[in-house]
Amino acid sequence: MNSVIARALFLGAGLTGLISSGAHATRLETLSLAFESGATFSGTVAFANDYTSVTGIDGILTGYTATDFSYVGGDATDHISWVLNPGYNYNYSSTPNVFATYLFDGTPGDFFSVNNVLTFAYDYTAAPTLALAAVGDGNSVNYTDVAVSGSLSPVPLPGALPLFATVLLGIAGWAHRKGREAI
Repeated sequence: MNSVIARALFLGAGLTGLISSGAHATRLETLSLAFESGATFSGTVAFANDYTSVTGIDGILTGYTATDFSYVGGDATDHISWVLNPGYNYNYSSTPNVFATYLFDGTPGDFFSVNNVLTFAYDYTAAPTLALAAVGDGNSVNYTDVAVSGSLSPVPLPGALPLFATVLLGIAGWAHRKGREAI
């Protein structure tokens, strides 16, 4: 009986470890930015496990379109979908632990299709809590529309992980009760 419980817990711990290690291979954060023009950006940024670089982006820049290089306002939107050299850090700041990169619209790798560029810089001194870098280190649209406010926040773990843990506890309890009935 104890071996059944031990096996169930061992299996659960192993599966939980696999799930959690896979979830942390890339760290996801929600990025929200507001710019001087009134434009906004909202999306998800994928970071390397140690936060030293950005590996992916998916978000919407509101106030710009994919055909205009300047702020047009209203409900205009542009999909920002790729990172220049994912995993590479363009740190032009003299501040330690500040990293920067470029986020683009258009077709990945095709600079002729790009109309809007977000410079994105963040400080990971207090990692895993990230902060936007100070003004002057980045965070603008097309190098001119400077961010006036913004935030980074962790994307919550999927609700399936706590559910999975509950199921494992239920299996362990069932195995324990089944073993007691056999005695």
